[in-house]
Amino acid sequence: MKRFFYSAIFLFFISGCSSNDTSAPTIPSTMPMSSFVGSKTMPIYKYAGSNNGAALGFEFKVKANAFVTGLGCASPTVGTYNLTLFQVDSVNKSGKLLTTTPITIGVADTASFKFTYVALANKISISKGVYYRIAINGDFTAYDYLTFPTGNQMSLPLPLPTNSKFIFTNGVAGYANQYPDTEFSTYMFPADVVIQFP
Repeated sequence: MKRFFYSAIFLFFISGCSSNDTSAPTIPSTMPMSSFVGSKTMPIYKYAGSNNGAALGFEFKVKANAFVTGLGCASPTVGTYNLTLFQVDSVNKSGKLLTTTPITIGVADTASFKFTYVALANKISISKGVYYRIAINGDFTAYDYLTFPTGNQMSLPLPLPTNSKFIFTNGVAGYANQYPDTEFSTYMFPADVVIQFP
């Protein structure tokens, strides 16, 4: 009788733990620059002049370990660009390239500050408190940018309004496909990352 009782409990326990749903839980993704632009918190300005062989983007850090699963950008002109993600070496004022990927912007992608993304083949771990820089690289006949005032609540560094784990720290620029070593405290450019916080 005892054997039957324990067997029944064991079978009940096993059946209670099993499930027909074998899919993994979905982790929400954050596209910080796209979300920030969508919030219409800051005005967007257009630069109509050309800028050849440039890297334009922003620096950020996270308040919790996370993964980058994709890169993206918005561009008012068609073309093929290169997206780069660097980890910042603050001591040596340099950066370590974590990934690079091409992206093609078509006519439909240039309307109304639309962001286009490329998924990474392998997600990249990023660490709490470490600085990173994302940039769009190429020859620009025009580009968009955001301007941040100094000395008020909208000054950089600035948390993402919809996710306080993500902090915009600076706008960055440099030579195409190199570490973007110029910092701006009042400008940011529309490159983007796709981030998952586990």
